[in-house]
Amino acid sequence: ALKGEPVLIRDTRSSPFSFQGFPKDLASVVCVPLIFQSKTIGTLALFSLQREKHQGKIFDEEDKNLLSTMASQIAIAIENAIILQRTELLARDKERMVQELSLLYEVSRSMLTTIKLDQLLRIILFSVTLGSRLGFDRAALFLVDEKENALKGMMGVGARTREEASQWRKKVEEHSPFSPDWTIPKELEITPYDVQIRQVSIPLNEPRSILVKTLHERRSFNIEEAFSHPGINLEILKRLGSRAFASVPLLAKGKAIGVIAVDNLFTEQPITSAAIGFLTLLANQAALAIENSRLYGNLQEMNTQLLQTQNRLIQSEKLAALGEVVASITHEIKNPLVSIGGFARRLERSFQENSPEKKYIRIVLKEVKRLESILNETLEFSKAASIPSGRHDINRIIEETLSILDGEFQDRNISVLKQFATNLPPLFCDPQQLKQVFLNLLVNAVQAMGKDGFLVIKSSFQQLGERGVLQVEVSDTGGGIPLEILDNIFNPFFSTKQEGTGLGLAIAHKIITQHQGEIEIVNHPGVGATFLIRFPMPDSS
Repeated sequence: ALKGEPVLIRDTRSSPFSFQGFPKDLASVVCVPLIFQSKTIGTLALFSLQREKHQGKIFDEEDKNLLSTMASQIAIAIENAIILQRTELLARDKERMVQELSLLYEVSRSMLTTIKLDQLLRIILFSVTLGSRLGFDRAALFLVDEKENALKGMMGVGARTREEASQWRKKVEEHSPFSPDWTIPKELEITPYDVQIRQVSIPLNEPRSILVKTLHERRSFNIEEAFSHPGINLEILKRLGSRAFASVPLLAKGKAIGVIAVDNLFTEQPITSAAIGFLTLLANQAALAIENSRLYGNLQEMNTQLLQTQNRLIQSEKLAALGEVVASITHEIKNPLVSIGGFARRLERSFQENSPEKKYIRIVLKEVKRLESILNETLEFSKAASIPSGRHDINRIIEETLSILDGEFQDRNISVLKQFATNLPPLFCDPQQLKQVFLNLLVNAVQAMGKDGFLVIKSSFQQLGERGVLQVEVSDTGGGIPLEILDNIFNPFFSTKQEGTGLGLAIAHKIITQHQGEIEIVNHPGVGATFLIRFPMPDSS
């Protein structure tokens, strides 16, 4: 065969050749090469066996020539079969590549339709779990949180049980994320698996986490038996609930920003290297889209902060101008107002108790007092911000404010429930200004409730990463705020009351903002309203 020439051995007993692989009772052999286009692709051999009472056929030159003629045709047929097989394999590979490129194109096109991170993540994970494409049973996406130095679960897509898996897959196929009018069905928006994934938070220095290892080493892993794998965090494994899964990194601009984890929990189909290879390609596309979305989100946040700063600057300039005008006008008004009040009090003492003149004088005194209140509130609103004097106990400030209104609470039969958290960190603030904030909120609540109301004031602390938030809640049963005026309640001089300046909530909002805090309303029309005040606390450093 090596020389490309036929071999005829009439009697194997007298032949110098080795007959390894042939039967022991070999009698005669003829072997011809299979040659295609001057290349030997194999051999074709005929042999006869030695029997006890039968010598066996002895091959001759005629047999050799006949077999050589047949071999030339057989070689062509074999080569054609090999070419056909290779063509079919190549065609299948090309078809798979076309499907993969088609999916990549559709995913990329769909990701371009939104910049919202939540919707973008759903497009990515739904495309990974489409039955006719990659077809994984479940997929989860984790992103790096640099502030908390952790890998956090962002979203999970997949069924909860084997029974739900087929129904869920059918719904996914019906609601393809690649259709122009794609909407997520309610039952697919938030699943138990999604809730489980969102609770995952793995420190980036966790040594026994394959997800963190995927991130740090920037390569994929295919775990066939998770419970016996040395690099698996058992707590996370129990939450995922899968014995076998694969993980691929999300790489954007040379930086690992997250991980995609997939499994076939219900079908129990093995995850192939080809599937992981294609998932890696898809993950690279997804990572760029996610990074762009996050950059856009950061840009929006910076733009919002810039607008807020600009608005505060404009407001400060307005208040500065207003302060000068108000100070001048107040001075001009207050002097005659003091004279009017003084003379009115002297006149009041000179009239009989039940005389009509005394009644008129008291009306004048009441209006003088109201005008003085308006002037004081206007001055307070236009006054420049004071510098916080030090760190103070927020609970004590609230207690002192409540004590001012004790008589009002008793007169109106208002019940007050205090829920103060203990061991709160001290707040760097101006205590007198915060008293003004709480006083304005409490007075508004009392006026809204009238009699027999129920007031709840609560303090708490929430840790958000390295920073914390000090929160105060003031809730009343005053029927809530009409929706048509809800957007205006913090505007200066806006009021629905016949008396007052409409500056109480505006002053409260201004003071809170000056303390880098924020105030929010949770409105329950017909029931009551809750004001949430949050003050950011510095980090431990």
